[in-house]
Amino acid sequence: MTDVTDKPNKLKPLSKKHQRVLDEYVKCFNQYDAYSTVYTKTTYDSAKASATRLFTDVNFKEHLQARLDEIHIGANEALKLQADIARGNIGIFFKPVDEWMFNPLPEYEILDMKEVIDDTKTPPVTRISYRVFHVVLDMDKVMNPQYSHLIKKFSNSRKNGLSIELYSRQDAIRDALKVHGKFTDHVDLSNSDGTLKPIVNIYIPSNGRNDTNKSK
Repeated sequence: MTDVTDKPNKLKPLSKKHQRVLDEYVKCFNQYDAYSTVYTKTTYDSAKASATRLFTDVNFKEHLQARLDEIHIGANEALKLQADIARGNIGIFFKPVDEWMFNPLPEYEILDMKEVIDDTKTPPVTRISYRVFHVVLDMDKVMNPQYSHLIKKFSNSRKNGLSIELYSRQDAIRDALKVHGKFTDHVDLSNSDGTLKPIVNIYIPSNGRNDTNKSK
């Protein structure tokens, strides 16, 4: 027996003009403007009524939703991205390096040193080699889509080298709290007698500071 609730795997094709209306709508998101752009000879009232009928048609609505799914992220995906940013830690983009070198930078931690023969010189010379510990950007993480969506800005300059800036954790936390009704931009500062309440912080980040999530 066929289940009458089953939906076809493919949408019924739209007419050329209805497809154009859909195309115009995703540009302006105005039903009347989209309809009247295609049906240029209709009157205002006729276009309004016809647009309403078209946009309530089940098949057209399914075509429209399919198009919106292509060009927009859903609410759950948006909340997931916000949560990832709120939990983001710039430390995941760095990795420790323990290596030997001849000319360590002042900020490197020197762990050991020894005399070695530098045979890259002609003739070879004896030099001091330093074992150093330092931290570098993990470019595998920077390029990995699992983490790269946390990055707001990436730069590579001769003067400053590699640097990244993450999206603001504080902004993401605030937006998440708004969604869950735990944060409001507007509060009533008046008492019942009309006097003003003392100004207090409505929300303080758990780290107690303004985290810009920026590093070089």
